[in-house]
Amino acid sequence: MRMSNRRQLRGGGALIKIDIRGQVCPNATGAVFAAMHRLPGCEALEVTSDYPPARTTIPMLAHQLGATCAIRELEGGQFIVVIRRSDTTEQATSQEDHHD
Repeated sequence: MRMSNRRQLRGGGALIKIDIRGQVCPNATGAVFAAMHRLPGCEALEVTSDYPPARTTIPMLAHQLGATCAIRELEGGQFIVVIRRSDTTEQATSQEDHHD
């Protein structure tokens, strides 16, 4: 996995890019899972992949972790998944976990 430097987003957060081309599960999903847990609120993670099942597994993982995502197709069977997590999503999830 290659991880690039953070880049500033318009909304004030940062965009973190990881490249998992050539990786298959469980390594591909594991790399995204690890990166998302290092992702502070209001930041985005951009994942570049060429592994077809990741079109499904990465969005499912993002949803399970309270994030949204969008897929952009590239040439040659490659694609980019942009995952966004917000402070409000994390707070809501935290409050639901502690609610009786």
